[in-house]
Amino acid sequence: MQHVVTTKKAIIAAGAVLFVIAAITLYSFSKKDGSGIAVRILSGEADLEVQNFHYTEVGDPDSRWEVNADKALYIKKKEEVSLTKVRLKLLSRDGRVYRMTAMEGILHRDSGDIELTGNVVAISDAGERVEAENMKYSSLNKIVYTDEDVFLKNNDIEVVGRGMKYYLEKDKLVLFSQVKAVIDKDVS
Repeated sequence: MQHVVTTKKAIIAAGAVLFVIAAITLYSFSKKDGSGIAVRILSGEADLEVQNFHYTEVGDPDSRWEVNADKALYIKKKEEVSLTKVRLKLLSRDGRVYRMTAMEGILHRDSGDIELTGNVVAISDAGERVEAENMKYSSLNKIVYTDEDVFLKNNDIEVVGRGMKYYLEKDKLVLFSQVKAVIDKDVS
């Protein structure tokens, strides 16, 4: 009987040690590291949550982009990263820089495409501004596009329309319909 009690105590002690190790490991995954980035492994639909998310796509030497977000949820089965308070920076082959902000977004890891939703604003390094409720970026084609209402503004012109495609590599903008423009040297 003495031997059974000692074995039970050893099993309980080993179980307690494993529980403490598991708790410390899970706590360390949910704790911020030295960079200020918090990482948590989650149950449910998302597999991983990251605070202060930063991701840089460097596959194409002629064109790159990087995305920052206050929070990112990685969903492995969909190969998607759901983003909150998104900041996207697009760098074109000729050195132009485009900065986009949005309330939310989805980064498709398999294609590199990004969907932005909620008060999307894009500003070029030359000061051109485009606003829409939703915009998408095609990584393969280097195109920013939307089917929504858009508002464009630079130093001399304000344009509204419905639907847009902007070809980064060609520096070409196409508006699809319902286009109205005001050209005035005093617009700004």
